[in-house]
Amino acid sequence: LLSEEILLKATTIILLSSFSRFIPKTGETRALKMGLKGMKKALGTKNEERMLHSFFQRACYPNSINNMPYNPIIDSLKEEGREKLFEDLDLLIKTNGLPKGFPKTAKVLVIDSREDLIILPNTKTTLIKDLNSHLIQPITHWSIPEAGHALLKPNIKKDVLNWLESCI
Repeated sequence: LLSEEILLKATTIILLSSFSRFIPKTGETRALKMGLKGMKKALGTKNEERMLHSFFQRACYPNSINNMPYNPIIDSLKEEGREKLFEDLDLLIKTNGLPKGFPKTAKVLVIDSREDLIILPNTKTTLIKDLNSHLIQPITHWSIPEAGHALLKPNIKKDVLNWLESCI
C-alpha cells in the first residue's frame, strides 16, 4: 500500500497490525479467501453497509465499535473508495512476502494484538520471520493485549512516539 520509491528511502518503519503474506501458506486459507471474495462481492450492493459494519466490529474486538474514532466508511463508501477497497482486497489475496524495496537497514517496530480477529496468528508469525531474515538489525515487536486489529489503546500513540525518539 506504500510506493516502492517511498519505502526505499525509509530509515524507520512502524507496522501496525501488518503482514507480509495475508493468507498463510497453510491452515485456514480457503475460508480466508472466501471471506475476502465475499467482501468484494458485497461492494456496491445492498449488503455493503452490513459487510463494512461487520468488518469494523471484528477489527475493534474486544473493544466496542463505539470506541473507534468516527470513520465515514462505516456508513457508506463513495465510488472511488469502493474501487480502492476492491483493489486492496485483491492485494490482500495476492501478498506473498515483504514488499519490493523494503530496506534492509531500517529500524522496524511491529505492533500487533493478541486479540486480532482479522490477521491470523500464523500470518503474524510469518511477518516476524520474514523481517528477521531480511533485516540487518533486530526488530522491536509489541503484542498489545486486549486491543484487537484496530489497536484501540489510549497509550499506544505515546508509546510509539517514545520509540521513535529512541531511534533518533
